[in-house]
Amino acid sequence: MGGDPLDMVLRWRTAEQGFEIVEVHGSGVAATMWQPEIWSRQRDAVAEQSGRSTLRVSLEEPVNAQIHSGVGNLRGWAVASAGVTKVEIYIDGEYAFDAPYGGSRGDVGSVFPDVSSSAQSGFSLAYTYSNLSAGTHSIEAVAHTGDGEVTRSESTFEVVKFKQNFISDPGAVNLSSANCRVSGDEIAISNASVADETYDMVLDWRIAEQDFEIVEIR
Repeated sequence: MGGDPLDMVLRWRTAEQGFEIVEVHGSGVAATMWQPEIWSRQRDAVAEQSGRSTLRVSLEEPVNAQIHSGVGNLRGWAVASAGVTKVEIYIDGEYAFDAPYGGSRGDVGSVFPDVSSSAQSGFSLAYTYSNLSAGTHSIEAVAHTGDGEVTRSESTFEVVKFKQNFISDPGAVNLSSANCRVSGDEIAISNASVADETYDMVLDWRIAEQDFEIVEIR
């Protein structure tokens, strides 16, 4: 994150099935940490625009080759000169559902100003990654256009999880007897009590989420 040191408080959130930053103290809180991701995405989008016809879909989360857990985002964007009629989501090669399409994406609109509705090209929903088994999975976004064309974007990722798919009790996580160690952008927590089980876990800073995500559970 760079800049001045900050003090942060993380708290377990039942809705996310993970820890979320709930307090940030200190001067120089960076409001532009997300910007490098935006510019990287824009350069990639421009590179894949060809001729006078545009057809592009980008699955931004889950992030390819990363680890996901709990409840997180499933999101991206799709643009087409002929218009996007729907975005289908496939999980491990099987059709799962259509993603809600038409969310505001001014950053994409600035890259594709000549494509109608490109500034409303986002798709996004909350997805429970912990409903998947631990291990390797894939999610693919398939965009369909008004003239019958199809384009795809896929991410392969790892899932880590607790024994329960969803921990509904808001008091099920207790860190009173846990030990914490920090190194670089990681937080290691040992001897944590979660739903009457004892775990060691590692949280890692994620640019896409602008937060820490559980990436190891032992």
